[in-house]
Amino acid sequence: MWPSLVQTAKEGGCNAIESYVFWNGHEPSPGKYYFGGRYNIVKFIKIVQQAGMHMILRIGPFVAAEWNYGGVPVWLHYVPGTVFRADNEPWKHYMESFTTYMVNLLKKEKLFAPQGGPIILSQVENEYGYYEKDYGEGGKRYAQWSASMAVSQNIGVPWMMCQQWDAPPTVISTCNGFYCDQFTPNTPDKPKIWTENWPGWFKTFGGRDPHRPAEDVAYSVARFFGKGGSVHNYYMYHGGTNFGRTSGGPFITTSYDYEAPIDEYGLPRLPKWGHLKDLHKAIMLSENLLINGEHQNFTLGHSLEADVYTDSSGTCAAFLSNLDDKNDKTVMFRNTSYHLPAWSVSILPDCKNEVFNTAKVTSKFSKVEMLPEDLRSSSGLKWEVFSEKPGIWGEADFVKNELVDHINTTKDTTDYLWYTTSITVSDNEEFLKKGSPPVLFIESKGHTLHVFINKEYLGTATGNGTHVPFKLKKSVALKAGENNIDLLSMTVGLSNAGSFYEWVGAGLTSVSIKGFNKGTLNLTNSKWSYKLGVQGEHLELFKPGNSVDVKWTVTTKPPKKQPLTWYKVVIDPPSGSEPVGLDMMSMGKGMAWLNGEEIGRYWPRIARKSTPNDECVKECDYRGKFMPDKCLTGCGEPSQRWYHVPRSWFKSSGNELVIFEEKGGNPMNIKLSKRKVSVVGWLDMEEEVDVIIVSELGRLEIARAAAARKRGKKLRACLRKRNSQLAYGFDYGSDFCIVEPPVSNDYDVTIYARLGLYCYNFQKGTNLKFVRWEKYNTEFTSYFDHYITLAARDPSCNSVFSFQTVFSAAGCSTEDTYLVKTWRVLACRPTCGKPVNEYWDREKEIDPFYTGLMPKWLSDEALATDNKKYYVVQESELHENDWLHVFMEMAFLQANPELEAAPPLEIIKVVVETKEDYITEACEKLHAENAIFYISYKCTGFPGDHIAITWKSGFVGDHKAIIRKTMDGIPGHMSLEIASERRNITTFLSGMISVLIFQGFDFGSDFRIIKPPVYGDYDLTLYARLGLYCYNFQKGTNIKFKSWEKYNTMYTSYLDYYITLEAMDPTSKSAFSFQTLFSASGCTREGTYVIHTWRILACRPTCNKPVNDYWDREKEIDPFYTGEMPKWLSDEAFATDNKKYYVVQESELHENDWLHLFIEIAFLKENPELEAAPPLEIIKVVVETKEDYITEAREKLHAENAIFYISYKHIGLSSSDHKAIIRKTMDGIPEHMSLEIASKRRAWLEDMDVVAISEFGRLEIARSSTSRQRMKKLRAWLKKNHQLAYVKFLILISQLEGFDFGCSSSEFKIVRPRLRDDYDHLTLYARLGLYCYNFHKGTDFKFVRWEKYNTMYTCDLDYYITLEAMDPASNSVFSFQILFSDAGCIDEDTYVVDTWRIFACRPTCNKSVDDYWDRDEEIDPFYTGEMPKWLSDEALTNDNKKYYVVQESELHENEWLHLFIEIAFYSKAKTNPELVEINKVVVETKEDYITEAREKLHAENAIFYISYKYTGVSSSGLAGDHKAIIRKTMDGITEHMSLEVASEHG
Repeated sequence: MWPSLVQTAKEGGCNAIESYVFWNGHEPSPGKYYFGGRYNIVKFIKIVQQAGMHMILRIGPFVAAEWNYGGVPVWLHYVPGTVFRADNEPWKHYMESFTTYMVNLLKKEKLFAPQGGPIILSQVENEYGYYEKDYGEGGKRYAQWSASMAVSQNIGVPWMMCQQWDAPPTVISTCNGFYCDQFTPNTPDKPKIWTENWPGWFKTFGGRDPHRPAEDVAYSVARFFGKGGSVHNYYMYHGGTNFGRTSGGPFITTSYDYEAPIDEYGLPRLPKWGHLKDLHKAIMLSENLLINGEHQNFTLGHSLEADVYTDSSGTCAAFLSNLDDKNDKTVMFRNTSYHLPAWSVSILPDCKNEVFNTAKVTSKFSKVEMLPEDLRSSSGLKWEVFSEKPGIWGEADFVKNELVDHINTTKDTTDYLWYTTSITVSDNEEFLKKGSPPVLFIESKGHTLHVFINKEYLGTATGNGTHVPFKLKKSVALKAGENNIDLLSMTVGLSNAGSFYEWVGAGLTSVSIKGFNKGTLNLTNSKWSYKLGVQGEHLELFKPGNSVDVKWTVTTKPPKKQPLTWYKVVIDPPSGSEPVGLDMMSMGKGMAWLNGEEIGRYWPRIARKSTPNDECVKECDYRGKFMPDKCLTGCGEPSQRWYHVPRSWFKSSGNELVIFEEKGGNPMNIKLSKRKVSVVGWLDMEEEVDVIIVSELGRLEIARAAAARKRGKKLRACLRKRNSQLAYGFDYGSDFCIVEPPVSNDYDVTIYARLGLYCYNFQKGTNLKFVRWEKYNTEFTSYFDHYITLAARDPSCNSVFSFQTVFSAAGCSTEDTYLVKTWRVLACRPTCGKPVNEYWDREKEIDPFYTGLMPKWLSDEALATDNKKYYVVQESELHENDWLHVFMEMAFLQANPELEAAPPLEIIKVVVETKEDYITEACEKLHAENAIFYISYKCTGFPGDHIAITWKSGFVGDHKAIIRKTMDGIPGHMSLEIASERRNITTFLSGMISVLIFQGFDFGSDFRIIKPPVYGDYDLTLYARLGLYCYNFQKGTNIKFKSWEKYNTMYTSYLDYYITLEAMDPTSKSAFSFQTLFSASGCTREGTYVIHTWRILACRPTCNKPVNDYWDREKEIDPFYTGEMPKWLSDEAFATDNKKYYVVQESELHENDWLHLFIEIAFLKENPELEAAPPLEIIKVVVETKEDYITEAREKLHAENAIFYISYKHIGLSSSDHKAIIRKTMDGIPEHMSLEIASKRRAWLEDMDVVAISEFGRLEIARSSTSRQRMKKLRAWLKKNHQLAYVKFLILISQLEGFDFGCSSSEFKIVRPRLRDDYDHLTLYARLGLYCYNFHKGTDFKFVRWEKYNTMYTCDLDYYITLEAMDPASNSVFSFQILFSDAGCIDEDTYVVDTWRIFACRPTCNKSVDDYWDRDEEIDPFYTGEMPKWLSDEALTNDNKKYYVVQESELHENEWLHLFIEIAFYSKAKTNPELVEINKVVVETKEDYITEAREKLHAENAIFYISYKYTGVSSSGLAGDHKAIIRKTMDGITEHMSLEVASEHG
């Protein structure tokens, strides 16, 4: 893994690798050194050097590092007279001896910088300053000696000592910690170095998971460099795995993931890795000024400061810091305003433009899954089992009449030590007669203990990572006569730090049994027999082939819950190439090996659960200083479930997995899990966001169902990290547009704005007044959110200022005779740019008294019975608290949403209820955070002429409302649940004079009246035809659709279309105006189906009569036609009960053309992007009704309620069959009809992952290989069948072409070259594009330089490159475009195969790009599939017609061949390929040449076998000969070319 780890660190913006040297790994016994396997430090340092990185080596040799014994060999403790890390001669002798050996080894390999090596710094000792005082004056002498000893090694690079505050002048004192910005070296002439910045923390068995947010890590680094830091290191950037018994602590887990930027398995942890990479880039932009500039610090306000670096020319860079850990702030710096989130640093490399802020995460995220695979074997899975008996086997190692120290006995040669004894129990003991068992008491210094009584497992006792000693108290079942007591003591890693830590012991200190006739039996000084290790260790059962003489039991069903058991099974490696973890959730505790390699200790010990005062968190707050216990997760979960098994440990088959289980588990449930990491964009969160509509301009509408608000929170978090203005919507335009007054019906917006002001006044104690609303915009999800900017006035100073509120219509339900709607204020504040927290979780924050169903109306009897619960608001208070009138208006508006102006209302009575009784005054209830208001009021008359609606008796009179107000503790939040009486539709409508305005066919709705022509009006046509079908069905007419004339929409809980169309009566040939109200009433998922509900709520010739838009199918419709949709009708069901079903005849399909309408509807639901009628054909229709037919079976076809099973096919886009289930119901109200349509979940659109929405609402779509095919077919079908839709489609595609769409705040931005980039991969991509053009056109254009590029992440990484090219014929330079795609990388045997594609190569223009590649359709199979093997000399000789050896002269004539080897070398080494030379090129084609063999060289499709050599630095490891196979293919589309590059594993 080393090369990939180093490369990933380099790609993350690091330029040096820092590593410890583990003494106990390199000197396992005195004078015997080991540098093989994972301890080959020379190899590791050379890999770092080959990557072009520096090395910082922490020789120590004490390292701590949560490593066993702090990295010191255990044998050293037993050298007489030795005291670790002290002015002690034995210690200093061995420490100097090892240090000298290491230095000489590294010098011999020329690895120090003066020798041309990568090591630029080295460290002696480690964090000794913490403990020096505990060693007295000797501690100071030892620290000085350590420095002197190190410097005397003459390595030519500086030595450092971390956390050594009295370090001598000859070494550099450095800092370790979570924050080091305030650190200063102990002398001013030394650089400021941070040797350990902890981006996470270690884990212990039984401990919870600590997390440090990326924002806080970035904050600490930016502060450090802003304050003059020179060198910074992450401890850990990759922590890896403590294989075997190397973890220390004790109790440190086998995983040492450390929540580092590169995870335990070697994969980037996003967003942390990406966010820090962006930070590193930002810091490097100021590199020269940070090194050479003059530093000044300025205070910009409370908790605000600027660190500025300026050079002699006046150029400057700045770090602006907000140290406030709660509040965002806006700061003025050099006459420019900057928004600084709380606890953040903004980096301005030119003192003007912010390129990075530590709290604004723009990196992608990673979604990590552990995909389980059962253990499997190609020869059949067979288990071998070896069971140990508790206690001593064979002879005891020794016997003593005392309890010995565990570590001093085993000397860490094993984790295990048996303590065994026996006792004799007299048969007259009372507990044998009464059945009251005695109690065993054990005390231990640690770490863990398994207890066996009479060879039966009794239980386990253990310490933990914070308290190692433990006690056991447990009842024991003893028998008369001899009883065996076998105690297996275990260590879980040795102490790794602390003063005199080598003296910390382990093991039992006392054993006793209470409950005998004579009292307590103390066994502490009894005769104890001891055995080191367990039997399987002595037999070396973990070594392959080492257990031939052991009697294993072979079985297919190994025993469960059996302690002290060895399991062995031969397995195949898991599929794929992902990293692997061994899932040991089903096991207890023990050790594991694969092919003799030590996986390590396993112990899925459960972390303690949350308690009220000790909770795990759901989300980490990055703000404020971090400590390891600040942000913990994993309560009640295993501290480590998966154990890393490197892929390199697996053989192709016959892998021997050995498990030693101590306590008992179920080996049948052991699995190998593959670690899958999906890298997603900030809005590519398929589990959090359901994309339901992609409009022609790329807008996104997101469905958040009731339970999905929580997912919405995650979406908001992503948006917030990208761009607060985009996320919080007050000005970006949203799905709709910014609305500004004058607007005719703005009464509702006024009420919403006033409620936001009330919330602010309530929480802040102010008395701000509403002046007017200034603008708003809306976002439609499952809820309808208004982002309102208004003018407010402060009466205390009479000033008017801008104010913002987010008001959300958060759902609607019916309860008895009431309509209950939930309205929420989710932001209320003076206008600012800070983010909105729009997540509401009332179940968590609010007393259950205020949740659940709304209370019933308060009776006089209840009020009289319990008057402490209630408070009747006094007359005077009604006037003092004008917000009560707002509450009343909101209730009346809810009951009458068509209101467009304030009605004349009067409060009659208000009663307030709270759960809490009042303490001092009853009127306190009026101002409680959570309260229930019972409001009776009346409408007193008719408003003036300026009101759009004239009132009559339907409004005048008394009304009631119940309002439940709750607050969830988040500033700016308030919820109102308003229960208003459900209005009587008939009474209400009879009281209206001007109903047309209400009905909505002409009033303009929330949006505007739309008239044709409209691109993509196919859906409107269907809705209109469906309304006509409903009318014809109910009236028995045969009216035909001509065209729709206009429509408008209203967003309520549903999306309603008020459509006016032109219809024709065939009998009279007359055309007339017709109206239909169509409602898209929701969408659900059931199994593999998506269920859409469509309703017609009005269908009639145009008139002014009112619409009854209330549908209650539960009340009016037989339950047979409600509930879940039926499954597809099987042939068996049809045959069994054919009276229920009717198969529609062929002739009826033509007579009833509405059946074709039904399949169009179903197909549209599968493919909502359709913009024209598709060519569909019905195969079969079966109709089901609850009622059997009476006279004729065909009656079912015309039943009011029926279920249609329809199979049909698409004869244009796809020849595949489709199915749909349509349930038609009618609720008995004229003009009403409902269709529930169950269609298969979408095919090609579900393959499209939305990965970015720019600030202009553009959409970038990841098109996988299959979806690209469908896109191609869609394009062809639109072009053939619907020219208008095709034009629109091209407009959309052109927006995605991307050569210039990027800007500074979009997902990607236009990048231009920097002067110091003497070579980069962009140059290769650009030259390859030019070669493709020259090949296609026969030109000879030359590359000059690339000018700019921008990238689009789909499933591939696409580069839109603009470059300068030169035509040698005219010597003219011109602009040229390339679309280059990095289309993936796979492993094949000994090769890595990269696929590179050109999708556009042309002089700069605006034409669209055809980026669809289908090699399987267009390219001969000879050139597809796996790459060929390297061409042998024998094959070349045997079939020379297939091959052509390129001549020396041709190598010079065809300079693109040199480009090919550069590509091959770059693909392999990811470094500058200019120093490469061609040895030999052989070209293979399927076609034999006709006239000249050299024709192969210029074939469209060809395979190139290229041998070449790298003439660069020999120490790089790359010098010498190399091979590459390049397969070039073309798919027949102009400007297209693909190169598959197979290079040897590097």
